[in-house]
Amino acid sequence: MPEKDTKAPELVIPPFRFQRLVREIVSELGDYRFRSDALKALQIGAEDFMKEVMQEGNVNCEASGRNTLFPEDIQVPYCGLALVDLWP
Repeated sequence: MPEKDTKAPELVIPPFRFQRLVREIVSELGDYRFRSDALKALQIGAEDFMKEVMQEGNVNCEASGRNTLFPEDIQVPYCGLALVDLWP
């Protein structure tokens, strides 16, 4: 059980917009319903993942001697992931 002093992470994307995006994506798969705590957990996980991607991309950018983040800086750390198989 989490401690009482533990705060929820601050969300970057407004929750309503994130819900709308999730519902739009999932609507292609069928008629699904989500509990609000499930959507919040999904949003926290998604934002955490994006934060890691940006941090790794920033490391690659700095290693290249640049200050501007390019798409290839972000793609390098995650090119080995099997996420490609998930999309048609």
